[in-house]
Amino acid sequence: MSLTKIFKIIFGFSVFIFFIDGKAETLQTFDCKNSFPKSMDITWLENKYGRSNVSEEKLHLGEGFYEKGTVLYAKSLKDRVEIFWKKKKEEHGPRFIRVTGKSSNWFTETGISLGTKLTQIEKINKYPFRMAGFAWDNSGGVISWGKGNLAKKASKCSFRANLRPDPFPELLSLRRLYAQVQGDREFSSGHPAMQSLNPQTYRMFLIY
Repeated sequence: MSLTKIFKIIFGFSVFIFFIDGKAETLQTFDCKNSFPKSMDITWLENKYGRSNVSEEKLHLGEGFYEKGTVLYAKSLKDRVEIFWKKKKEEHGPRFIRVTGKSSNWFTETGISLGTKLTQIEKINKYPFRMAGFAWDNSGGVISWGKGNLAKKASKCSFRANLRPDPFPELLSLRRLYAQVQGDREFSSGHPAMQSLNPQTYRMFLIY
């Protein structure tokens, strides 16, 4: 059975207990249907996930800018979720939701998570997608899913991700490939350099 089919079965449920090296991990669906609906507010979040798991922080937006937001599971790197609100004072209506790092217990219903490789995302999307160049604003960010499956699933919110080579290419040959897909330009995920580097997801978004 393929990994994608396994995740389709798993995420028929909102939470799934999975054992990794004998340790129980709770995998949860990263979506705007059940986990983070468009209509949610801080009270809904506390009722669903528990008040002790919800906290307030100043969250980094980039380039030295911060904004007050809500963090879910702040003490757990693999479960942490950052929520930015449309109505900041009322903490109502998500503007976007972010997960960042090397690995996470949050997965999309199609099986994408932190650490998912570009080539695997292409298989899930069934179509090349457009992304920003590296070492620039929105480095490695998905700009469009094109005609793929992930574009068709964008109804209540849009799923986006940022990718990067990990570890950073140290070999001279890989650095030359990296230089081909740098800068303030768009690239296809099918670009030969992108395929060779095969970057992985380090940030995921739900955008409302």
